[in-house]
Amino acid sequence: MNMDEISPISSFIYGKKIEEQKLEKKTSHVQRGTIFSQDHIDGEQLNEDVDINSFKMLKVIGRGTFGKVLLVEHKKSNQLFAMKSIKKDILIDQEQIENTLLEKQILQTIKHPFLVRLAYCFQTDDRIYFVLPFLRGGELFQHLRKFRIFDEEK
Repeated sequence: MNMDEISPISSFIYGKKIEEQKLEKKTSHVQRGTIFSQDHIDGEQLNEDVDINSFKMLKVIGRGTFGKVLLVEHKKSNQLFAMKSIKKDILIDQEQIENTLLEKQILQTIKHPFLVRLAYCFQTDDRIYFVLPFLRGGELFQHLRKFRIFDEEK
């Protein structure tokens, strides 16, 4: 990772802001939507800027303390992804900014056949989105709770 690509925590959470005068009110916009996009998934080139409108929301597949996970379809490629939506205000209140940055860094750098890698990461004014390839089968922790130990066949 190039050091020029690393953003300070404030720009990761709030976006790089551009101030513009509009009817004598200051408004802000996120300057660059995609923080990260993986080079390839299943041989397909992904270097593109995406935002929430690049995806069709299909259904909620999980909920958690910081937000929810949605099954989404990329409008251009019709590929299915799991989109993790994280509320910024809750991250700040519960002091989880550094943990979220670490999660992002791990997801974008890992390369292992049994782990999914971050495809896209972008944000809006109130949420951060992690987009990962969708794999059927459920959440690993659900299976660990049920079986506790996996035998060789599983």
